[in-house]
Amino acid sequence: MIYLHRRIFKSQLTGSATIQELLQNMFVGEMLREPSGIWVVSPWISNVVLIDNRSGNFDSLNPEWGRREIRVADVLVALMVRGAFVNVVTRNVDTNKAFLSRLADLARSYAVEEQVSITIRDQLHTKGILLSRSLLLGSMNLTHNALTINDEWIEFSIDAADLARARLEFSEYLRPSCRSSTLPRTFSGSPGFFLGETNSPGIRSCLERGRLSGRGKSRLGLSC
Repeated sequence: MIYLHRRIFKSQLTGSATIQELLQNMFVGEMLREPSGIWVVSPWISNVVLIDNRSGNFDSLNPEWGRREIRVADVLVALMVRGAFVNVVTRNVDTNKAFLSRLADLARSYAVEEQVSITIRDQLHTKGILLSRSLLLGSMNLTHNALTINDEWIEFSIDAADLARARLEFSEYLRPSCRSSTLPRTFSGSPGFFLGETNSPGIRSCLERGRLSGRGKSRLGLSC
């Protein structure tokens, strides 16, 4: 019998290793598949470890990584290099700046800035990770505290109907319903798209530090 769903409840004492192993397996599996659209929806997000390669077990996925802990930005950019398009949906809060800046820097260094979209929604409460063949939903942000300390529940699914519904719902985040004319229109002269309320110095300075010089249209932008 094949089970299409799994529900996990975690606390500081139990379940943390299970969730971290699940995340690792999800993204290792994604690295082995054809490129797809990826969604990371998390109101609070940081550059946490996704894959533990200190023993070299995953050297074949990306020899450039080396034997170390591989973090969210590293994995997302590696997937972009393979052709995936990555959508990150998060909030406009200072604690997210470091991750957004790191992701922008890596995307620029590998010339894959056209393959990532950053969407800012200040009322965001949904949490989810959607890959080509797996879906993770629940209460958990993609942060250190959520993975190791907080009480959380998550539901994992490989049901094709669940994945299709989540992809349809998440795509609503890309609707340009709050277009702002006050936003910068380019990264170093390259046309870009920016949607949403990004007047915050935090997000604007993050994008300035991660300024993308580019080839053609930059897809690293902000949405409401």
